[in-house]
Amino acid sequence: RNHLADAINKDRQYANNLYSEATRYKAEDEIYVAQLSQLEAQQYERQAEVEQINAEKIAIKKALEENAEALQQKDEKLALIEDNIKLMHLKEQRSELELDTSLFMKAVLEVQESQVHYENLLEQMQLIKEELEK
Repeated sequence: RNHLADAINKDRQYANNLYSEATRYKAEDEIYVAQLSQLEAQQYERQAEVEQINAEKIAIKKALEENAEALQQKDEKLALIEDNIKLMHLKEQRSELELDTSLFMKAVLEVQESQVHYENLLEQMQLIKEELEK
């Protein structure tokens, strides 16, 4: 009988030990599952951060492209303004040249008229001289 009671006590103790071990393993598993859930949550957070950063990169790249395009347009407008200024200067110079040419032509005509008048005076003087000699 004692032998049977010892065997039953050993079996109970063994069962209690197994139950304690199983409980401990279950608690550890629950801790691991909780840690795994936490790690998964952190992974989702990091993934969301990565997606946010990628979205920001895309937005920055787009803004840079738009700024580059706007700069290109401003450069083209500036070049056009510079060309217009050069054209205005050329037109001014052309007008001045036309005025100078006009004044020069007027002066040439005056000189020619003076020359004709001078030649007429010379002819008249020659005629007077010839008449005086007679």
